[in-house]
Amino acid sequence: MKRTISSILMASILLLMLAGCNQAPEESKSQAEPPQPSSTLHADHLSAVQEDQFDRVFQTVIDPEGEHVALYTDGLLKDFVVEQGTMDADAVTFHPDHPLFRARELDADTLLILYTYFTDTVPTLRVSYTGPDGPEQCYLFQSGKDGSILMIAEQDW
Repeated sequence: MKRTISSILMASILLLMLAGCNQAPEESKSQAEPPQPSSTLHADHLSAVQEDQFDRVFQTVIDPEGEHVALYTDGLLKDFVVEQGTMDADAVTFHPDHPLFRARELDADTLLILYTYFTDTVPTLRVSYTGPDGPEQCYLFQSGKDGSILMIAEQDW
């Protein structure tokens, strides 16, 4: 009897093992989406960027004695525009009809250098473009703490 139970148990284990070997691996119902290229805009001091890594370099001079700011992307941005605003008593007014720089596309091979000054309190440079997530606007200014170039999205301002 002991031998019969042992044989039945062994046969059951063997059948389960064989059944598992014959099963096809489960196929994924949804194929993974290919990764989308990132299109992040970067702003930094020109000294932190190697100009020779870019095929095209554009320069816009607002103040030749001002900060040298590098704008570049690691993807593709369309309808790229840089505007300078004028400060009124209580607000900054931007002038979209008179951009400082405009390009249909800004890609990873392009560097834009702005020679500019920054006000102490309110950003007066606005950058607009269309990225993979749609239209974006951000403001450029300089940190009063360490002098780094800061960029803040319009919805966060």
